[in-house]
Amino acid sequence: MLAQVLFMIVNLGIPDLLLSGPRTADDLAANIGPHVHPDRLARILDFAAAVGMVNRKKISGNARKDRKAAATPHANGFATAAAAAAADGCRGADAPASDGAMSQLKVGLLEARSSKTVLAVDPSDQDLAAAGMPSSSSSGRGPLYVYSLSATSACLTSESPVCCADMVKMFEDRSQEFACLSEAMRDGKIPFEVFSGGKLFWQHIAENPSAAKTFDLAMAQINNLGGKAVAAKYPFNKFETVIDVAGGVGGFLREIMIRHKKPCGVLFDQQGQIERAEKLWAHDTIYQPHAHRVQLVAGDVFDVSTIPPPPSSSSGKVAYILRNILHDW
Repeated sequence: MLAQVLFMIVNLGIPDLLLSGPRTADDLAANIGPHVHPDRLARILDFAAAVGMVNRKKISGNARKDRKAAATPHANGFATAAAAAAADGCRGADAPASDGAMSQLKVGLLEARSSKTVLAVDPSDQDLAAAGMPSSSSSGRGPLYVYSLSATSACLTSESPVCCADMVKMFEDRSQEFACLSEAMRDGKIPFEVFSGGKLFWQHIAENPSAAKTFDLAMAQINNLGGKAVAAKYPFNKFETVIDVAGGVGGFLREIMIRHKKPCGVLFDQQGQIERAEKLWAHDTIYQPHAHRVQLVAGDVFDVSTIPPPPSSSSGKVAYILRNILHDW
């Protein structure tokens, strides 16, 4: 249940809608789409608030006046949300985690805190008064609440420097295979093989462009959770060549090339990953300026004969990087 609510929040774009400030379920529903039922959304958001995915605050005031004013979203913006969270201490950060997606969000929170990036907003009474929030639901039943970014949901906004939204989408793509864990354990198989009828995950990625795109975006976001800091702080200039083993499409290697001018790079991964990497390094404006220093090599990390040796021109030190890959094996 917890994971499914997290998937829903990301897929409906709720974190970005809350960037402008606290909103009611009615307001959120109207902005998400014509078929979203406000009362149903409110019940799910109440659950999300109970586990720290969003913040919730009961409001009161002149209903007629507030409904009219609520038509205009609160113009706090991300910077004001950040300032409010500093005073609040990012209180949503300690919400319980039930799966990998929530765990990755916690890593994001730690990364954000270490860089002094403030993420969340818990609206004050003054904020709510300025926003002109209504005092009763569209159905007229019970008290009304406004919802705002918590430390967790702030990590899911497009403006967050540690955005984890694509990682959540990847976990959603793979959530059905987790339901096969018991059967896989009994049969000695991998859960994805049970779910797919014998197909390996990497075969699935190679055959499904949409799944491959989601996976690549999620892996790129891992660089937000420590990768950029490692690339910046570690003295890679002491190496002549840096070989990133199972490096995906090369996001981490790109960060090294940007920050260190001496080493050349070798990106090593499976054929499908390298084919997608070739397009990025040839055409993407972030990758292409460093493409002349990077060699792309396809192979199998379990076949030592395919792992690239240092380039023949290399006479200095060589670094082999194995990063964030053991979980796949």
